[in-house]
Amino acid sequence: MGVASVSEYVASLNEEQQRHICAFIEFMNAEYPQLTNKISFSMPMWLVGKKMNEGYVAVSAAKNHFSIHFSDEEFVDHLAELLPSCKRGK
Repeated sequence: MGVASVSEYVASLNEEQQRHICAFIEFMNAEYPQLTNKISFSMPMWLVGKKMNEGYVAVSAAKNHFSIHFSDEEFVDHLAELLPSCKRGK
């Protein structure tokens, strides 16, 4: 069974993962205070509108990497150009 809140998600991580995920959460809360975070697909997510198809940003921690998930494919393409050393998923 998954976690029910962002604080539960963070508590489930190891110390290094907590440090990085908390930094991202703090960044999102400071820079985008109008967005509310919640758990969706077992990870912290910020919805731009009321539904996922209106835009979202999510973050997750895995054993050996961190992922930031965006709904805007053009933005992801632009980031890939700016950060060629970063791996890009699906």
